[in-house]
Amino acid sequence: MNFNRAALILIFLAAFGAMFSYTRELSQKNPESIFLTDEGMAKFEKFQEDFPEVESLVIYSHGMPTVNTYEDLEAFGRKLEESCDDECYFLYPHELVRKRQDYLDRLKERDFKSLELTSSESVGFIVFNKGEKGQLKNIVREVEKQVRFHCAGHDYTNYQLDKSSEVVQEKIFPFLFAFSLFLLFVFIRNIIDSILLFFPCVLSSILSLSVIKYFFHHMNMVNSIVPLMTFVITLSLGQHLYFTARDMGSLKLALKVKLKPIVLMLLTTFIGFLSLYISEIFVIRSFGLLSSFLILISSILAIIWLMSVEGLLHYRRDREYKLRLYPKKSLSFFWIISLVVIALLAGMWGGNNVKVITDATKYFPKESDIHASFEEVTKLAGGVPIVEIGINTKDYESLKNILKLENELKEVSGLKVFSRNQMIQRINKDYSGNPSIPENSFAYATLYSKAPEALREAYSIDGEYKITLLGPPLNVDKYEILVNKVRQVLKGQDYTIDGLYYNLMISQKEMVHTLSKSFLISLIIMALIAVITLKELKLFIIFILVNTLPLGLSLGFLNLSDMSLNIATVMTYSVGLGIVVDSTFHILHYLGSHKFSMEEYLETIVKPVLTSSITLIVAFLLFGAYDFLPIKEFGLNLSFILLCGMIFDLFVLPTLYLGRSDFNTGGSHDL
Repeated sequence: MNFNRAALILIFLAAFGAMFSYTRELSQKNPESIFLTDEGMAKFEKFQEDFPEVESLVIYSHGMPTVNTYEDLEAFGRKLEESCDDECYFLYPHELVRKRQDYLDRLKERDFKSLELTSSESVGFIVFNKGEKGQLKNIVREVEKQVRFHCAGHDYTNYQLDKSSEVVQEKIFPFLFAFSLFLLFVFIRNIIDSILLFFPCVLSSILSLSVIKYFFHHMNMVNSIVPLMTFVITLSLGQHLYFTARDMGSLKLALKVKLKPIVLMLLTTFIGFLSLYISEIFVIRSFGLLSSFLILISSILAIIWLMSVEGLLHYRRDREYKLRLYPKKSLSFFWIISLVVIALLAGMWGGNNVKVITDATKYFPKESDIHASFEEVTKLAGGVPIVEIGINTKDYESLKNILKLENELKEVSGLKVFSRNQMIQRINKDYSGNPSIPENSFAYATLYSKAPEALREAYSIDGEYKITLLGPPLNVDKYEILVNKVRQVLKGQDYTIDGLYYNLMISQKEMVHTLSKSFLISLIIMALIAVITLKELKLFIIFILVNTLPLGLSLGFLNLSDMSLNIATVMTYSVGLGIVVDSTFHILHYLGSHKFSMEEYLETIVKPVLTSSITLIVAFLLFGAYDFLPIKEFGLNLSFILLCGMIFDLFVLPTLYLGRSDFNTGGSHDL
């Protein structure tokens, strides 16, 4: 090895060490607004100008409340107040009645129905955050140290999402990498060669993490897939070059032979992921931009690395595995037509019946605290804010009309309605025994002044009037029915429906639409590139068939296995296409070279396709062991797509391209 190559290797190792150290403290952050569209974010920010969004968290204890248990809860709350540095409001149940002693007396009498934040099974208080974002997570951490007290609310769900994402980052990905190295060794049978091939894959992941930290400071559920993408693409690229070099005896010769399919592979993958930049959701746009450029950069670095260490590679073939049982025919047209029919039927059946999950509480195992916490918040406070309505009020008389609308909304939706009117009614009942709003605005303002400060902040007496529907989290199908009912009640009013939950539901539907559109655009562009570069018009139809039929089978698989389309599984199609297309171009390039040797085909094409595909399929199957729905179903569905992609590439593509199913074996000859 000459001096320049040794220096280059040291630079690679030093860069790896520096980036590894730089990314060690990279944390996960998944704010609720992560999947809002640009339009949704703008609308929500405009809505916040009139109705500032107040983060909230419910802290509660189980069991029938008594004076002693309530005093313990209150004392715990006072300690928690120290965890908030900036503008936190703690709202206790006794602050919602006229006197604290009245509340304690009703507890003794077990008059729970007349009390807020209190039921026969639990009692709690609410923490509102008007200051620095993320403070409530500090409170969640303090509560989790206790056995007697629990949390509920969106911020608690976000906290659990962050923890689940960190488990993936800190445990599942390292295990996946280690397992991939093990399988690489099983296939190559040489530890030195395995490590040298594996290094640029890990380097690409560390580089991706460094870029994410530099530009975004935190990871999230979407961009955490970027290091995985760069890893798998460089792993596939390295194996194609290695097995070809082992057949030819030189990486330089291998690169010369494989240069065209590698360029096509990188170009189409780059365009495919860059097509996600059309998304109206920022996190998807940034994922597409990061993935496309980092895959390109990582692949170039991987090639440079392999050229630098060529003198250290052994290319030993004395202990290599042989593909003795590999068939010398691809599937016949009869079986291909059968597969096409099955894929189309599976796609239609699955597409019409597969469930779509947008409710984040369903991502967690049934035995987790998430389900129980939302049941408790529904009992104690009516639920979480799922619909927020702004109404233009012209005068005091219009408040009485709005009160009628609120009663109708309560009846139609079956949810708890909270607003300034509802708050005034409650206070009026406490002071005068009359559960109504006063006849004049002066009395109304007087009663309003007696409301807790946190509620006055959230439901201001100035400007437009806000109504909140509180309920358990809903999936998008049920949520749309609810919103339609609300619109019917408000017909003829000057109103706006908005809020974080509302915009999230719209945005998640947009995300499915965007990824579907991106998939189709990518596929068409890739097919056109194949036609232009390989100069064969039939490749357009072949490319479309080979890469869309696994999609239909996957939709059927999702439905048959009772899995879902969610924020993670909808990404498997773009990710799967980006991986599978690598093999497609390598196979097309070889079959189009008009020279064929079965031995060479097995060594330089089939082996790297099989080894890289099997490595990824088995590795992603490991995600299925993790009981967090998006990650579990992401891994299982992506494994299925990669399996279908491998089968179609190896056993369907040759038949469609060659016009026959037999590989003319023997020596090297014209096809």
